[in-house]
Amino acid sequence: MADFPPDHFSVTAASNDIVVVTSLVGSFQVFDSAMVIATPTGGPGGASRVIYWYITSLAFNQFRMGYAATVAVALFVVSILIAWVNFTLF
Repeated sequence: MADFPPDHFSVTAASNDIVVVTSLVGSFQVFDSAMVIATPTGGPGGASRVIYWYITSLAFNQFRMGYAATVAVALFVVSILIAWVNFTLF
């Protein structure tokens, strides 16, 4: 019974990786809910604006395509970095 924590963590480590990465991707998929609830201003003071809404606003409302692409690539790099840290360290 003394080996419970190490055995338990070694068995569940693979599923924890999948759960964390899937939750990370799912947390970025709130664009449609925020857009429906807070259109056109983004709620009080823009409080309900999410990163995808910001990227879409940059690209299609302000016509700053290059900056929107840079923000999208930065978001991609951050999400890949989080997934990499999760897979290598945990």
